[in-house]
Amino acid sequence: MAKKIINVKSESQKGGTTAGIVNIFKNDDLKENKGVWAKPYFKYLLIPVMVILIGTGIIWGVTKIFNKEENKDKKVYNVTSRNQQGGITAGEVNIGKTPRIFNQQVALALQAHLPSEKDKTIVITAVMGDQEAFQFAEQIKEYLSSQGWKVDGVDQAVYSKPVVGQIIKPRSDGKVEIIIGGKE
Repeated sequence: MAKKIINVKSESQKGGTTAGIVNIFKNDDLKENKGVWAKPYFKYLLIPVMVILIGTGIIWGVTKIFNKEENKDKKVYNVTSRNQQGGITAGEVNIGKTPRIFNQQVALALQAHLPSEKDKTIVITAVMGDQEAFQFAEQIKEYLSSQGWKVDGVDQAVYSKPVVGQIIKPRSDGKVEIIIGGKE
């Protein structure tokens, strides 16, 4: 390979070196130095395919990270608030009837209908198949037990007619029965 030295003149350059060494090669020498990168199948076929594969992998990875599986099963309900001034419109939206919750008001009403002697056993029964009634009956049982009452149950029963609300009645065996029906 023969080297030629030529003079290089710079116009309007401000500082620095224009060219310390300029190598001029024949076209044949230049092709030999490029290797695999110079081949057309590599430039025009393999590089685009690699870019597409790597790009697809990055997109798939980002999608897996940010799309959590738990969010796919949740239904979204749009809630409109009118004339609200400040605050959050809906942190939680309950659709359908809200379940009964045992509170102080229920406790006072219950005590008014129960005998004053706590030595009588109280039997609590919920309508079979009504999960809300059963949970409310469990809350009543916990309260009565904490107040010193003897409590049997919570049992479940099937009735020939619909039972709605709460029924408190004395039984012939001396026990007191509380029946928890469906929510009114």
